[in-house]
Amino acid sequence: MQFRLFCVVALALVIGPAGGRAADSGAEDARAARLREIVEEHFLGQCCTACGGMCSAEEILASLDPASQMVIGPAPDLDFIRGLSADAPPPEVQVDSGGRVSVRLASFGRRTGRQFLAATGSLDPSRLSSIRLDLRGNDGGCLESALEIAGAFAPRGALLLDIAGRSGVRIFQSRGPRRFAGLPVQVLVDERTASSAEVLAWLLRRYAGARILGRRTAGKGTVQEVYRVDPRARLVLTTGVYRLPDGTPLGGTGIEPDSEERNE
Repeated sequence: MQFRLFCVVALALVIGPAGGRAADSGAEDARAARLREIVEEHFLGQCCTACGGMCSAEEILASLDPASQMVIGPAPDLDFIRGLSADAPPPEVQVDSGGRVSVRLASFGRRTGRQFLAATGSLDPSRLSSIRLDLRGNDGGCLESALEIAGAFAPRGALLLDIAGRSGVRIFQSRGPRRFAGLPVQVLVDERTASSAEVLAWLLRRYAGARILGRRTAGKGTVQEVYRVDPRARLVLTTGVYRLPDGTPLGGTGIEPDSEERNE
């Protein structure tokens, strides 16, 4: 009996690792196949040309742009799947005795646009002297929230942005209502101001005549979306590029401020 038990254990030790390796190999092949499927359908760019479409998962990821990456871990919450921030802080709105409004926007969650409109909706524009939006350190987030804020400064129906991707072009227009027409606007930016925050700054300059103060922005002009690869992996993938109404590129150039002045 002891000999039999030893044989079974020894056999398991020999077969077990090989079986594990086969399972691991199968999982890697399935992951690579799923990555190829997602990338071929959605990626804005060329991928896997060097390996004839039979790349490993590592080769696929290495051929993507720097903003695309695979995230390994437990199944994320719905906010992450949607590419949004679950805990974006609400806008900080202050009004001083001179009617000067200061709004701090640290990032854009899916509720930030509505929160901005709610926080400023009770203000009487006729009693205000200026408005300042602080976008320093804001690396973007929910584009729709940024465009919702821009709509408070742009005429209803104005072209705000389009996004060009593999599946076509999405066009975004202002829905209004325009609340701050004619009010002097300042926007504070720095080298960490990126993506949808850069879009908002540019739109405020165009439609509200805003003065942009600070340092040149990050210049992130691409759009990322999140796709499920398998139960433990999600692919953050570049799927489009921002196109501003006058053709101004964001990618790599950023927004040049009107002044290096910094209002703290």
